[in-house]
Amino acid sequence: MTTQQGFTFDDPDSRTRSNALNVVYARAQDVSTFDRSLFADFDSMRALTYTSSIPMILGLLRDYDYEEFECVFGHSGALSRSAADLLSFQSVVDESLNKGFVGIKGVSEERLRIIYDRAARGAAQFYVVKDAIAHAKIYLLEREDLRRVIVGSANLSETAFSGRQAETLVVFDNDETAWQHY
Repeated sequence: MTTQQGFTFDDPDSRTRSNALNVVYARAQDVSTFDRSLFADFDSMRALTYTSSIPMILGLLRDYDYEEFECVFGHSGALSRSAADLLSFQSVVDESLNKGFVGIKGVSEERLRIIYDRAARGAAQFYVVKDAIAHAKIYLLEREDLRRVIVGSANLSETAFSGRQAETLVVFDNDETAWQHY
């Protein structure tokens, strides 16, 4: 089995070390309409997404109250201004240089406080892949009795998960091969 390379948070290069494109063989068991509850009742969520929307992240953090939430943006050029501001805020928090936060246009201070408070206490972390582009969309959710891997074309955004555009998701529940690979 070949594992996904270069997306661990302690990897100084943040790039893949292999030029090979991996293929995961799977068998479809069922097909259903997407429902956000697919992300519910987990202790942690880690996401790799090319782009995302702050409202989607806020909704997940508000509705599902993960103990740990990590989001890796696959390309800095695809970040919205609000996501870039969030990363700047986190950098300031990580360096313990600032105890406040800077507002982001278009989102209320109350809603932003959800994400900033979690970033400040380390319960929500945000990263950007450096020196490469990660176009994959991978969502890893975990609790004591279930490890869920979701992969597909849907970015971590309200538009992608709305059903208004053609997207696909594949879910692996308690599949050790998928968990180790992704």
